[in-house]
Amino acid sequence: MVFSRKVGWLAVFGGIIGFGLFGVPMKHKKVLKANMHSVIYSFYLSFMVFLVPFFLLFKEPFVVSIYGVLAGFIWVPSCFGSVLVVQSIGLTVGISMWSVLVMFVSFCWGQIYGHEMKNTALTIVGLVLLFGGILLLIKVPRNEGGASKSEEKIRSREEEKINFAKSKHQDQELSLSSSGNLSEENLIPKVESMVNVEDSKMGQADPKGVKKVSNFMGWIGVLLVGICGGSSYAPLKLAKPEYQGLMVPMSFGIGSFSAITLITIIFCIKKKLEGQKVLELFHFKICYFALSSGLIWCFGNICSIVTILSPLGLSIGYPLTQLAVLVSSLSGIILFKEITGKNIIYFAFCFVFAIGGGALLGIYG
Repeated sequence: MVFSRKVGWLAVFGGIIGFGLFGVPMKHKKVLKANMHSVIYSFYLSFMVFLVPFFLLFKEPFVVSIYGVLAGFIWVPSCFGSVLVVQSIGLTVGISMWSVLVMFVSFCWGQIYGHEMKNTALTIVGLVLLFGGILLLIKVPRNEGGASKSEEKIRSREEEKINFAKSKHQDQELSLSSSGNLSEENLIPKVESMVNVEDSKMGQADPKGVKKVSNFMGWIGVLLVGICGGSSYAPLKLAKPEYQGLMVPMSFGIGSFSAITLITIIFCIKKKLEGQKVLELFHFKICYFALSSGLIWCFGNICSIVTILSPLGLSIGYPLTQLAVLVSSLSGIILFKEITGKNIIYFAFCFVFAIGGGALLGIYG
């Protein structure tokens, strides 16, 4: 199935929204506090990528494409990488970086498949402007305190708890001193008990319990998303016309979920041998965050496949969906206060810069 150019442009817009918002649930304070492992988060995410496309059966017959399954396999590392990136580097910088790589890699695949450019010079200018705009976005000064607002709340509660304990400590010390029964054995256990009681009252974990993914792993994630995400759709161009269309996401979901399920089983066996309780790894009470990420990403994925199968193709349509970086950056600003004050004006300039490059790429590429 080949879609019209108009449908392709609508799909580009849908892909931008889907790919731009799927990382937001990963930043929620409940997910960060639970320390949900990237493998488990990816398992839930890929489950939705597998499930949702089957609702398209009313429109398309159930046909498995080996190229769609292969595309799902190739995408798996980028799924793990996206979780690492968002939880370490953040929405604004992390997604900006992987978008640059995805656009470059997918554009190269389009050229390998022989996509003809209408105007080579303007296409190059468009690429330069597009990449330049995103690189400028990376340089936007970020408000680190605002970016970790949920962690600041935890620290604030922890300080309240400590101050409360200190106050009780002083009262206890005066009381024991006046009664002549002041001793370390009498004092310390009671203070520790008060601290634990305050923990349960406030419902907040120690901020040190919030596991911080290292920046190094975040940059590894950027490479995984850029290379594997940019290459995952390349096999679809090899599929016969009867195996292209809306049935592709079904095959994609089968391939990705099968691979991630196998990896998850191996991961759980490893953790079991280390003495951990396997069921606790899945954090069932907050799994809806990961499932929502999968639902949003799946919407963007279906749209991106539609644009690839339109005249916009792999070298133009799919790279344009990576303008989702603008949506993710806005999410970082509005929801997580990653950029504030005058820096928002600088961000707006970068936004226009990148959009101009994307327009040139779409028209003349």
